[in-house]
Amino acid sequence: MSKNTSPQARPDRKYRSRSRSLIRSAVQQRARATPVQPRERHSNRDRLREFLPLILIANVIIISLVVVMAIAAILVSSSSFVALPATVAQLWLVANAAPVASKGTELGYVPLLPACFLIAVIAWRVYAVVKDKVSLADLYVLAGCVLGVPFLLTLTASAMLLDAGSVYPVAVASVPGMLGRTVLVHLLALLIGMGPRLWRALERRYAPDADLFDTAVLALKYWAGLLVAAGLIFLALLVAHWSTAADLYRSMSQPGAALGLSGLSLLYLPNVLLGVVFVLTGGEFTLGEGALSLFGAYLVPLPPLPILAAIPGHVWPYAWALLVLPLFIAAFVSYRHLRSARRPFRTVGLAGLWSAGISLIAWIFASGTLGGYGFIGPVWWMALLSVPLWLWGAGALIAGVGWLLDSRMPELADDDLNAATVVADDAEESSESEAADDSEQDAVADMHLTRVVPDDAPSEAEAAVEEVGYDPAVEAETETELQAEEKAQPDET
Repeated sequence: MSKNTSPQARPDRKYRSRSRSLIRSAVQQRARATPVQPRERHSNRDRLREFLPLILIANVIIISLVVVMAIAAILVSSSSFVALPATVAQLWLVANAAPVASKGTELGYVPLLPACFLIAVIAWRVYAVVKDKVSLADLYVLAGCVLGVPFLLTLTASAMLLDAGSVYPVAVASVPGMLGRTVLVHLLALLIGMGPRLWRALERRYAPDADLFDTAVLALKYWAGLLVAAGLIFLALLVAHWSTAADLYRSMSQPGAALGLSGLSLLYLPNVLLGVVFVLTGGEFTLGEGALSLFGAYLVPLPPLPILAAIPGHVWPYAWALLVLPLFIAAFVSYRHLRSARRPFRTVGLAGLWSAGISLIAWIFASGTLGGYGFIGPVWWMALLSVPLWLWGAGALIAGVGWLLDSRMPELADDDLNAATVVADDAEESSESEAADDSEQDAVADMHLTRVVPDDAPSEAEAAVEEVGYDPAVEAETETELQAEEKAQPDET
């Protein structure tokens, strides 16, 4: 009697260890696939207790950085610490892209890099709240916390500046402008932090056939391409006019002045990129009494910033040829998106409207007063029309060509249809047979998995095996049948 036919034969140890590893991997995969269920929230008070500390932490981080920068500015300028509250208030407004003012002067064209950092921090905290599971009531309370806390902080900063105005040469800028920009910055952070999965869920709930999210993604990709092109053009201009920036650095006698101007130029980098985008799409950017576009330039003396050395003194006669860049970007993103669009013309129209809305927000942040220079920023009606116009034009052209090709596509003949039907039937039968074979193999694999489970398996393994159909009674019955077959096998031989 061989070992394989012996009634005392037991499953090999190798199969037992293999089954143990399979069970553990199944348990780990199940644990990773199971989402973490948040704590149930029964009232708005419970939601407020959960969300408000998370939003306060993000604002505390921003305020802490503002206080550190204010102390550093006071130490560098050898000023009194009595001016610390007013400095903190002004830096908080600058971090929210809000205008600041002094006696007789207003700075509405503030650097946007601090606001970009603030948006990233707030969006990170918002995503930490909504990434698992959230309800509509949770969103309402969360939006109130995200927008209400900075609104109150901006009002507090205004009161601090109003109180310090009697001692220091500081003033309160336009209160609606400060509050409006603060709310807009944190609203953008909220919208970004909600994430694509939540936005798609809201679209499926309220507007399943509107395609709002996909068209918004198309507009964002279009704007991202414009920003990349603007960055490359700005870098090329800065390299071409590097001698002007070098002369500016050589004129500075103190190293601290050069470092400060370099840092200020870095803070204004998003402003410059937005200005290049509006000029690249055919708009006009005003610099006080001067103006700049692809068709001409009339400049006035500019502030001594190294980043402004990239602005050319005169425009190349064929600079209008750069208009092909926004056309190419719009055609590229539209072609990749419209290949799978059900209604291409409607998709292009909505994407253009989204692009116009993004242009409006960009114009609000990229424009303002700059002391004695006056207004600086793009011409508003050109900004709202020039940017979405290329997306509308390129998208409509691609959609029209696709519609024309579809309308001229010849219909299949009857023989071709019959042949296609026969091929489809054969493919369906083969797929059904393959599915039957796969199900039979899965059943055999499940039977082997249930037979080799050790008696001392942990509770997690029992849960995983129970998921694939493990039953102790079935195992005992199977073992009895196998032993009976093994006893009867030598007699037959």
